[in-house]
Parts: sequence; structure tokens; C-alpha cells
Amino acid sequence: MTPDPVRSVLSCALPAALAVTLGVAWQAVGGSVMTAASGSLLLFVAALTRRLWPARNLPQHGACSLSVTLLLAALLLPIGTLRAEQRAAWVDPLAPLVGRTVELTGRSDGRMLYLDDVGSVVALRPTGVTPRGRVRVRGQLEAAEPARNPGGFDERAWLRQRGGSTILRNVTVMASTSDGDALRGRLREALTTGVGEEVGLLLRALVLGEREDARELRDLFARAGMAHLLALSGLHLGVLAGALTLLLAPLGRQRGWVLALSAAAFTVWIGPTPSLVRAAIMTAAVGVTMALGRGRPEPVRTLSVAALVTLLARPDWLFDLGFRLSYLALLGILAWGVPLAERITPPPPANPAGWDQRFVWRVRTIVTGGFAISTAAWFAGIPWVLSAFGEVPALAPFINIPAVPLTSLLLPTAMLGGLLGTVHPLLATPVQLLTEPLARALLGLATLAADLPQVTWGAVAPVGQATFLLGALPWAWTLRRRLAAWRAASITAAALATSLVLAAWGPGALEAPELIALDVGQGDAFLLRTPTGETMLVDGGGTPFSDYDVGAQVVVPALRALGVHHLDWVISTHADMDHAEGLVSILRAIPVGALGYGHARPDRAAWRNLEATAIAQKIPRFALHRGHVLQLGDVTLHVLHPTATRDPSHDDANAESVVLRIDWRDRPWAVLTGDVPSEIERDIALPPLEVLIAPHHGSAHSTSERWLRAATPRTVVISVGRNRYGHPARSVLERVEAVGAEVLRTDLHGAIRLQPSW
Repeated sequence: MTPDPVRSVLSCALPAALAVTLGVAWQAVGGSVMTAASGSLLLFVAALTRRLWPARNLPQHGACSLSVTLLLAALLLPIGTLRAEQRAAWVDPLAPLVGRTVELTGRSDGRMLYLDDVGSVVALRPTGVTPRGRVRVRGQLEAAEPARNPGGFDERAWLRQRGGSTILRNVTVMASTSDGDALRGRLREALTTGVGEEVGLLLRALVLGEREDARELRDLFARAGMAHLLALSGLHLGVLAGALTLLLAPLGRQRGWVLALSAAAFTVWIGPTPSLVRAAIMTAAVGVTMALGRGRPEPVRTLSVAALVTLLARPDWLFDLGFRLSYLALLGILAWGVPLAERITPPPPANPAGWDQRFVWRVRTIVTGGFAISTAAWFAGIPWVLSAFGEVPALAPFINIPAVPLTSLLLPTAMLGGLLGTVHPLLATPVQLLTEPLARALLGLATLAADLPQVTWGAVAPVGQATFLLGALPWAWTLRRRLAAWRAASITAAALATSLVLAAWGPGALEAPELIALDVGQGDAFLLRTPTGETMLVDGGGTPFSDYDVGAQVVVPALRALGVHHLDWVISTHADMDHAEGLVSILRAIPVGALGYGHARPDRAAWRNLEATAIAQKIPRFALHRGHVLQLGDVTLHVLHPTATRDPSHDDANAESVVLRIDWRDRPWAVLTGDVPSEIERDIALPPLEVLIAPHHGSAHSTSERWLRAATPRTVVISVGRNRYGHPARSVLERVEAVGAEVLRTDLHGAIRLQPSW
């Protein structure tokens, strides 16, 4: 009998009332309104789900399991929020030492230093320099910074989740002793002896979870959509558990106890992470049920127990990206991957004529099943991956079809070779003959996949993530033939329409142009956005004395987080590395309508690289000179400098900087100045305006008193980072203070967003 929806909703009045009461109580003790509302909503949904969908209508697990899962989530959400708020309010005992050179003693894992005496954690920079074990190190202690740009990494929040708030930079190791883990040390040596550096890094990451000095490898696997293969999780523990189960087959059911204990011991030995703890709990559950002779545990119920146990111990992990992606991937596999695999996997041949037919069927089964599982795991986390990284590999499900089996072969082989190598190096030699080719094949696959297309997007708000799941969940029932496809499509369309309406009501649409000064360190990068959707990027930062790619690592993620997927104009003010170097990566990553510049400088490497990239990308190039006018929607840009003819007396590229005045509604609003020196400022007339970008990062030889008095700006923006030049100069700050303007600095404030006051 079909339940009456109205009666079912009314029957949930008591749980709903309880949910509201809990929400009010949570607010009364200081909890946030959003947290209370979320917890109340989940409680209500848990009760409502139990009434509207009987167990027979739910896939695999009953409504009770789903209700309990939602109920646990509702109860744990306030706990996790409270723990996060407590961590945010925590005062690090090392805070008074910030800014000093200090010596610290503790236990190092290569990335973090655990100080037992003060109960704090310090991030080590650069990573991979400090050995594992007990160490005494010296360095400059700094406070961890929040995200300084849209789409940037919030290092402070990341570190606070781990019990710290400071970073030790320029680390010098004064003394160190072994970490006391002899087996780990021997395994590390056995895994890396006789193989190339890159293979050794890969084997250490796969077997030991040591990734502190493998940033390039991690970035490569992330771009390829294979990052989960480096994170010790269900795949790794599953492969090792399978190998252990086969080896202990003579023990019968009793091997389940060994399996459960081994999963727990492996997690403690490697170090707990959200994905590894989840995998260990589920593996231990399999082992216990095997030992008790009760078959295999129900996966959704086991997953719920794993979440409960994990969050009771670490409630703040609810806000950890690794925790979310780990559980979302497994939920995606259970909800969509398993039924999709059952639908597309071909049935076995009824009367196979020979081994070839059976072989073909097995290959097709592996390929189709692998595609279904990897697609579901990839699909379930898309909004969260896009929010964190701004892009997701489009072909990741196809890449993982060969990557997962390859890793499944490499992992036990590498582990066996490592264990044999701890006994004697010669014993590992035959195994290494197989290990190294497998590792190089996996690296080759990652290199190939990293160059394949990516899906790019901006940050996805929580409402977008919720509507994504709401629109996708009905298809889990459709794949099991329990919900008509047209009904699922209707729900998906309704979820999409709801998200569009909420997006239209919410913030985001510009009513006036916006100028964003991105924090690119000692350099410039300014994004101009208009109310009608046009965009212009002026400069892209750069690092003249480093191989760090500011354009790729800072500017491109910021543009994607802001939802900028196309730039109408990119302007290179001049050919200095700290302005033009980052534009090369930007031109390669984002479609660009036109590249503007002042004077070509073939004698400068920054210009040669930029011009070659523009030619390769087929981007039109335009020389901008005094008198030119650019129109972006209702925003007008006047080129005030340079002149059409180069002045031979000014060989310095700074003197040729493009200077742009931004007008809106026929009123001057802001001026972008590049690095023009004060002698050039004398030739540029400025009207009164609101925003002046200080030339040359606040150099003493720019931002003259004459210019400031002519412009009478309300705000002076200085794009500056750590430098050895003394920028911004004290004299410049005094001149700005004399005209009564407010100073905003990217090194102090991070990215700066500005809009006209009228």
C-alpha cells in the first residue's frame, strides 16, 4: 500500500518538533544558525525518509539504515562544528615566538614537527628536508596564513585541524636521531635501492605513505585524476588484505581475526588519515564477520559505523576534504557504480567454445565494471573537487580503468620486494625486475593523462553541492529499475532549476565594475570585471629568482574560483619578469580574446616567452599607445602611456609601462600604473579619481607628490611581497598619508577587491 504523503508528513511532527528544539538549544549555547538549521533539516529528513520510502523501495539497504545514517550525521554535525570552533579559538603556545629565529625539538615526519612538551604542531618548510624521527631544528617561525586569494589554499585552517598554527621556514637540522621504526627504515631503503629517484618516490608513497618530498609527483597524479592512488586508502588496504587472506587460507575462518588486527596495526604504523581509518574499519568489519562465520557485512551499514567511530574520535574531520571525498567516493560506488556495473557488464557465455571466449568475456567484464566503478567514484565528488582545485580531469574514469589494476599489481609486488629486501638485498632483486617496469608504466600513464582535457569551474557553494546530490540520487533507484527514468529526470531538472533560482537570488551578480588586486607576492596581477560580464587581466605576476609558477599556482586558480573562464583582454604592462612571466601559463590555461602590450622587447626573455605563447595559442596581439581607448561593456579604459614612439633615452622597461585609466559612467575611477618612475609620471595627467595603484610596488622613485595631489585618491593600492628593495618605501607611505588616502597592501591584506562608490 502506497503511503499517504500528507499523513506521513504529519506523522513526522514530533521528530520535526524535536529537531527544532535541538536547533534552538544549539543556538542558545552559541552555535551558528546555519549549523542548527542543517542539523534540524537532517533530523527531519531522517524521520521523513523512514515514513515515505518503505524498505522494499530502497536499494540494498532498508530505510532504517538510511534514516540512522542521516540521524548520525545530524547529531555529529553540531559536534564537529563545535570542535572546529574550539580549534579556531585555540591559542598556540608558540604564538609569542612568531617572527623570531627559534630552535625546536620534537618528532618529525618530514612535513610536520610534533612538540611533545607544548602540545603543538609546526609545519616544516621546505618539506622533505627534515628527516623522520627525533630532531632539533632551527628556523624562522611564522604564523600560518589564511587563503590570500580566491581559490587559494587556507594554510591556517589546514594547520589548525592538525593542532598547530605556525610554520618553521628555512629549516636547518641541528641534530637528529632515527625514528626508532627499524622496519620502516629498512623498508624505505629496500624500496629505493637500485631504482630511479622518481620510481623510489612512487614506491615510498604507495607502500609507506611518505609523500612529503614528492610534490611534483603528487601534482602529476592530481592532474591525471589518479591522486587517490597515492593516498593510502581502501584500494591499498584492500589489495594488501586480499594478499594476506590468500596467504592465510589454511587458517580458515580464523584468518578473519588476523585480518582485523592487521588492518588496525597497519593504520597505526602508517599514521591515521580519514581515508585510511575508514578503510581500516571496514576491513576489520569484514575480518570479524569472516571469523564469526556470518558472511560479508552490509556495506552501507558498515560505512555508517565507520563514519560514526571516526567522527566520535575526530569530529572536526567532518570538515576535512579528504574525509568527505573518501566517503563520497564509496557512497558513489554503492549508489551508482554497483548497479551500473550490473547493467552494463555482459552476461557470461552460455556455452563457451574455448578459452578465448571466456578470456574475452573476462576482459570485457573488467573493463565495463572498472569503468562503472571509477565513473561513480569520480562523479560523486565533482562539486567538492571543483571547489578545492578549480578543475577536475574529464577523462579520469577512462584513465583509472588501466591505472587501478596496474596499481593493484604494483602494490603487493613492491611490498613483497621491500620485505625481501629487508632480509637481504639479493632476495629482492628478482622481484624488482617486475616492480620497476610496473612503476614506470604507472608513471607513464600519469604523464600521458596529465595532458588530457580538464573540466574547469568556479567554487561550488554548499547549496550547489546539495542540489547536485539531490539531482543525482534518484538515478540510483533508476539503475535498479525501481524508479522510472522520466521521474528521475524530472527530479534532476527540478534540482537544477532550484539551484539556478537560488543562484539568481544570491550574491554574485555585479552591479558595478570590480577591480581585484591579486596577491602574487612581489609582482602585479589585476583583474577587472564588468557588470555585463567582460573581463580583463593586467599582468600575471612572476618570480624572477625562482621556478615557482605564480601564474599557474596562484592566478589561474583565483580566476577559476571567481568563475572567470574567458578573458576578453590580457594586458602586459611591460616586460619585467614579476609582471609578465606568469602570463605565459595563464594564456595556456584560459581562452584569451586579445593580448595588449606597450612596446615589444625582443631583448627580454619575459617578452619572448609571452609572444611565442600568444602566437602558439593564436591570440591576436595589439600594441597599446597613448590615446587608444578600449571598451569593456560600460567600462572605458584610456591608455595614458606609453607613446607610440619609443624614447631611446629610456631603455628601462619600467619607463615603457602601460598606464590605464578606468572610467565608469563617464567618471574616472581608477588608474593602473605598472612600474612607471616619477620622471614619466610628470608626462601623465591624472584627473581626480578614487583608486590609484601605486607604481613599482611603492618604490621611492614613484608615486610622486604631484601625482597624488592631482589624483586625490581615496585609496592607494600597493601590490607588494617580501623583497630586498625596501618596498613600499617609507617616503611613499608618508606622501600618501599626507593626502589623506587609505593604503591597502597585498602583503598585509591579501587580495584586495574594489568597486566605485557611486
